[in-house]
Amino acid sequence: MANSENTITSAFVSILRHMREAWSVNEQITKPFLNATQKPDVIVTERGRNPVVIEVKIDGNTPNFSGEIQAEAHFGMLLDPSVFPGLTYNTIENVLRVRMPARFRTMPQDKIASEMQSAEDIAYILLNKRKPERKLEPDQILFITESEPDNEIEPESFPQSGWLRGSVADIATAIRVRATPISKIDAAADLLEKRIETAAKQLEAAIQERPSIGAEIETVLFQKAGEQTSRMAMLIVTNAFVFQSVLAGKPEMERVMSLKRMLSDTAKRLQYEQVIAGWDIILKVNYRPIFHVAKRLIAAIATDDELVDRILATLCDTAKELVDQRLTQIHELAGTVFQRLIVDRKYVKANYTRLESVALLSALVLPKTQENVSELKVADFACGTGSLLNGAYQRILELHEHAGGKGSRIHTQMIEKNLVGCDVMPNASHLTASLLTSIYPDLKIGNTRIHTMPYGSQ
Repeated sequence: MANSENTITSAFVSILRHMREAWSVNEQITKPFLNATQKPDVIVTERGRNPVVIEVKIDGNTPNFSGEIQAEAHFGMLLDPSVFPGLTYNTIENVLRVRMPARFRTMPQDKIASEMQSAEDIAYILLNKRKPERKLEPDQILFITESEPDNEIEPESFPQSGWLRGSVADIATAIRVRATPISKIDAAADLLEKRIETAAKQLEAAIQERPSIGAEIETVLFQKAGEQTSRMAMLIVTNAFVFQSVLAGKPEMERVMSLKRMLSDTAKRLQYEQVIAGWDIILKVNYRPIFHVAKRLIAAIATDDELVDRILATLCDTAKELVDQRLTQIHELAGTVFQRLIVDRKYVKANYTRLESVALLSALVLPKTQENVSELKVADFACGTGSLLNGAYQRILELHEHAGGKGSRIHTQMIEKNLVGCDVMPNASHLTASLLTSIYPDLKIGNTRIHTMPYGSQ
């Protein structure tokens, strides 16, 4: 008797479920959506990230390409919060289509799991379709009470044509890496860059009137005051606000306000004392690589009472908008924008690596699960904002979890002992340290091995 699609899907789910510590992998849930009857084969959820729907088909003598309409019908659907409590985002923007090889139909049932664990010829394609953006009023709740598909635009696909073939581990990697498309990351980076430019121009104007502000920023960043330095200062402060959003309300930081609460009075300014009070609480817990420099920067700007409150409001609002876009790689945005903000790129030989290239290189260097992957040491002696170092670390975490481990258990050792980064630009090494520590923001970190190196005549 042929094995059913449900039996084969269950074996697939049992393997996928252990591929990422933070995932919840749900199979054949009855009525998972608000006001909709569709029941997908699998739904992968993770707090703070968009859910992914998976539809599984089994090939016969010829490839089974059926299910395209069924899969794409899920776009725009909203997961029912009573079925999936605690999710931050519930809109279906990612759908994975999987085709299992025909041999799974006919093999003994007790052999399916072991065969699937080693299979390298599972076909898959990842589709993404974003709902058109619409502005929500402040009093609107996150979980909208109406669910309807959006079929007006064609979905992006990975790969762009054809199907990929690989293992369940490869599928897990595709979900992690491609769940947020590069176009969405670029759009968010555009927003961040624009707001940074606005705040930097305000800062530059203030420095013309109060040169002491520029002199103090030079001391903090070890970089001569100017257009580029002002941009970097504003980027570092915005990055700290993004982290504040993650940390607010956590143990020992219950009195740290969310960005929404800080901006809830719709004022055009944000009080300097309010920001410092929250960051002081965070610094008592830890997170020095992120907040120490940012705090010193806004203290320098505070020489101008009117300017500091206005800049803080601009940057806090920017951070909130970025958080609201539910990017899985939100903490990598600062590095992406840093690359765009460098004026003297040719002079300092600053050439940085794109995120998609990082993912490819990391997979090529570490293609398969290996023993004691957590003992690997990785060094980048021109680390920039940490893209390559972060990519290699993400791959190590992924392989560790594929082997049944938990990434959180090796994080402190990796950050404090196993990952080494050096750069001549203090701002870049600062962002590298903040990027790496952000992967598990709840875990306290002591000293890192990220260093700013001397450059030029000393």
